[in-house]
Amino acid sequence: MAGYVADISLTDIVAFWGAFVATGLLIWNIIRERLDRGRLAVKGFIGTIHPDDSHTPYLFVKAVNTGRYPLKITGWGGRYKRKLGEIPRGFLIKPVAGEYPRILNVGEELQLRTDDLEVLTTEVAEIHVMDATDRAWKISRTNLRKILKDAESKRQRVRRERRHVP
Repeated sequence: MAGYVADISLTDIVAFWGAFVATGLLIWNIIRERLDRGRLAVKGFIGTIHPDDSHTPYLFVKAVNTGRYPLKITGWGGRYKRKLGEIPRGFLIKPVAGEYPRILNVGEELQLRTDDLEVLTTEVAEIHVMDATDRAWKISRTNLRKILKDAESKRQRVRRERRHVP
């Protein structure tokens, strides 16, 4: 056993160490390149536009490119938990003129909006923004629950106001 250890030279140790470090760096670079692309941070909320006197509630969705490369936004929509009768499971939200397609450079944000809150039922499973590669960047579940709760309260308020209008 002692003779075996004596056969390992300093050159062998340095060669082993160099091969080990080079393999680790190769794996690290491959992983980094695969994951290094544009990323979107997507958040949403229910609100109104002021000084507009209509008090119309809107669903606003803000998408920020937090990645290292530009992304092309091609649409936004969502998905229901299950098919609702004749209504398909997925839905697209009609854009306001000029919203997209749009390229978001690093750090840029895009604010999308719609006043059609009827699509926001308790059956909505996700709301997302889509890029040119058809990747859906979703709103977090916590944010979605808050949006659905706010949308329901706004719809109820609008219904009450419509009943009381002479």
